Amino acid sequence: MDIRHEAVCKKVSEIVIERTPPGMKPVDYLMSLLDIGLDSAYRRLKGHIPYSIGELVKLSFQFKFSIDEITGKSHQGSFFLETPGHVLSHPRELYVSMFTYFVDLLEKFHKSKSTLFYVLNKLLIAQVVGQHTLCKFFYFKWVHQMDVSPVKFSTIDYPEEMAALSRKITHYLSDNTDFEYIVDSKMIENTMDDVLYYYRRNLITKEDLDLIKRDVSMFIDHFEKRAQTGLSHVGSKVNIYVSDLDIRENSVYISDGEKARSHFWINSSVPICSRELRITSLHMKMINSLKRHCVLITKSNEMFQAEYFDKQRSIVRNAL
Repeated sequence: MDIRHEAVCKKVSEIVIERTPPGMKPVDYLMSLLDIGLDSAYRRLKGHIPYSIGELVKLSFQFKFSIDEITGKSHQGSFFLETPGHVLSHPRELYVSMFTYFVDLLEKFHKSKSTLFYVLNKLLIAQVVGQHTLCKFFYFKWVHQMDVSPVKFSTIDYPEEMAALSRKITHYLSDNTDFEYIVDSKMIENTMDDVLYYYRRNLITKEDLDLIKRDVSMFIDHFEKRAQTGLSHVGSKVNIYVSDLDIRENSVYISDGEKARSHFWINSSVPICSRELRITSLHMKMINSLKRHCVLITKSNEMFQAEYFDKQRSIVRNAL
């Protein structure tokens, strides 16, 4: 093991020792975190063998440190991506873990003035945390993507932890955060297409479909009010753009001017996340480029704005 790798492993071991829960030995804690034997854990803590890349990434999730912070520099030829939670966890556990990750992230950015950019092909649950049936649908869809066993919407239990997590998300997004939305012109249609797919498979009843449609309609009403006023319900600044170009996948970017995070959803309910400057800078560059092909509907282009929201309501009303 060369000097550079030895220094990295020493820093990681120091973090493990420092953050081991009271009453527990660091070696036992490391064994449980990495699912390794006693001898392997001892040898890692003493620096006799290096941590693997997978182990470093897993420990960085557990203790919330950046690989670049540990290595002391950003590598030109490589970068690290993150996923909230352990992707092999039970769908319910992973779902709650993912939202816990986002609550922790928003709490960090809430301490200073931040801007949150949404680039949306379809709705994300963060936009509808107060609408129970639609939130339950997102979880229902999640379970179907993460598990092979089909379940009916009416029989699925929405995680009870989500109520408290949703309140925290609402709190951290309620003030000190400005919003910019770039939405695909078919954002609502794409969302309803997902709902109708499960309805046509007889996994969602007509009664539940109507409740989901009600929640989507409520979102449209709130979104239109933001477009008309340029403000959220607590007075945060809001800009909404409708893209002339197709938006293939959802992404979210948040920055407070000093630090930034990027999140990408690629045919999955689990986002790929990055805090690396090269990734976040490229993401912001993409967002600014996309704006050049958008229509700003916040407090402007009133005719287009009215036609846009009328069309969204029609899509929901006629969805069956």
